[in-house]
Amino acid sequence: MDNYFNLYYFCLYIRGESILNKRYLLYGYGITNQAVKKFFDLHHIAYIIYLDDEKDGLPFEKIFWQIDYVIKCPGIKFDTPFLKRCYELNIKVISDLELLYLLYKEYEYIIITGSNGKTTTSYLTYQMLDSSNLFQHGLGGNIGVPLFSLLLDQRVHRGIVIEASSFMLHNTYECKPKIYVLTNLIPHHLDYHKNVEDYYFDKTKIIGNLDKSDYLIYNYDDEIVSSYVSKFHVPFKISFSYHHHLATCYIKEQSIYYQGNQILTLEEINNPQIPVIYDMMVAIIIAKIYHIPHQQIQKVLQDFKGLDYRFQTIYEDNHLVIINDSKATSPEASFYALKSIHENYPSFYKTVILGGKMVDDNYDHINDQINQIDEVYLYGSSRFILLNKIHHNKVFYFDTLEEVVDQIAIQPNHLILFSPSCVSYDQFSSYIQRGKKFNELIGKFIKK
Repeated sequence: MDNYFNLYYFCLYIRGESILNKRYLLYGYGITNQAVKKFFDLHHIAYIIYLDDEKDGLPFEKIFWQIDYVIKCPGIKFDTPFLKRCYELNIKVISDLELLYLLYKEYEYIIITGSNGKTTTSYLTYQMLDSSNLFQHGLGGNIGVPLFSLLLDQRVHRGIVIEASSFMLHNTYECKPKIYVLTNLIPHHLDYHKNVEDYYFDKTKIIGNLDKSDYLIYNYDDEIVSSYVSKFHVPFKISFSYHHHLATCYIKEQSIYYQGNQILTLEEINNPQIPVIYDMMVAIIIAKIYHIPHQQIQKVLQDFKGLDYRFQTIYEDNHLVIINDSKATSPEASFYALKSIHENYPSFYKTVILGGKMVDDNYDHINDQINQIDEVYLYGSSRFILLNKIHHNKVFYFDTLEEVVDQIAIQPNHLILFSPSCVSYDQFSSYIQRGKKFNELIGKFIKK
């Protein structure tokens, strides 16, 4: 008798949702499915773990008839032979986000997605809600906290703020958040998605699940976002904009306004860079939806100092600005950083540092921004590839980040942006280690 599943014990009701006779396979064993496994173990749910490895003891074809749901780790590509066979056999392949929704439909989900800026937006939104004792212990997803890890100690209250990547959204079908936030769209992860249209589809398809009790929050300034949003009939569409007063939340006379009412001035913000202001506008809108008092909103925004290595201003005076954006692991992320410094520091001499190990080679859309930079430094294993991608007449390239910093000569009114646009794994274990190293090296320019 096959012992992969013991159906006599496979019965569980979670908050009214029956999962009787559902048979699961965890495809991949990264931190996402490790958390799902712990949840299944806690509730005595049977499962198979399949690693897509020749050494895996489970026979490839034998297991298909035993599966109702495949829970796919987000990092696995969409077109593996195993997944193709699942689709041929009409086996449901879902993400942990979809599974979470199927099991806990009564939770309120705030899903935040976009091509860039999701982490800071998610964190700040959660801080805003938590300040009023809402959504306690409810922040997870692509931010680094697996969704099912939030359920292990049963401390989640009311709902969850979820940073969602396109990998998570790809295998969602019924998932319906109370609030869906679309920060921006730019071609990204085309090594996973077949084309840019498929990428945009995965980012926007959940909008079609929203009903009259839900909210769609979107970036009015992003033409691609606005175009996609216009295709959906959602009663509550709420926009935010840095440039247009037609939006619900906008900038006017160096202040953030919501529905015509001033929230706070930009001078009251610790780091009034454009990406941060966009993040704050989203948090303000969500705070208003949940009726958080005006003074509480102001306090959270005034206290927010940003997240480490995410367009973080580590030094600023009248003549020198240094920004550490080590978290920028793709050209898309660097695009927004470059755009921001052009708008915030038009008169400064600008140096940008790019480099590391290239994963995404789509640099076409950032060259217009690069052309407004005064000098570009490249380093790392992909420096020669970057040299062919970057169109600029003043480019220097070196092996290590240390060599780059050693070569920089401070100019009057100088801005230095470290926004690598590549992953860190050629010389560092993570973007965090890389960011720490940059702070250590650049410290020689900072007045004590």
